[in-house]
Formats: sequence, structure tokens, C-alpha cells
Amino acid sequence: MDSDSGKRKSGGGNAVEVLDGSNIMELVGNKDVFSNFVNHKFQELDIDKDGKLSVKELQPAVSDIGAALGLPAKGTNPDSDHIYSEVIH
Repeated sequence: MDSDSGKRKSGGGNAVEVLDGSNIMELVGNKDVFSNFVNHKFQELDIDKDGKLSVKELQPAVSDIGAALGLPAKGTNPDSDHIYSEVIH
């Protein structure tokens, strides 16, 4: 993890931003910033633009969270696959 950028590379080569508790408290504490952040992320995930997030649309976000937590990529380990299954279903 690069301490200057606050980003860590996931297994797929995509940068995953890692926030510590103070970053999260700052984000949640500012209603306008938090609302904009959530709306932006929702729009980014809502691929078919139907105003709902399907399981298929949520899978990349869950994979990114798993990578940030140090879980192996989905499909590479039966133990971690079980965790992904529980989160998605």
C-alpha cells in the first residue's frame, strides 16, 4: 500500500482506495459530501439505469471490498467464495 496515495492495488490490478476511520467519519459527518458520494457510487453501479442495484451490478463492489480486506479473488478459493456468496445472497 502506498501511504502517500491511500490506495492499494487489488488482485485485478485496479486501485482500491482504503479509508481509515477518520476519513470515514469526515465523509459521513458532512451531509452534502456524503450524499453526493453515495449518489455518485449508486449511479456508477446502476449499469442499466433502472434505479435499482441488482446482484450482478453489486458483484464488482463486493469484489473490490473483498480485495481491500485481503480476500482472494472470487473463484480462486472455496473458503473465500463462501464469504462472497453469503454477502451477495
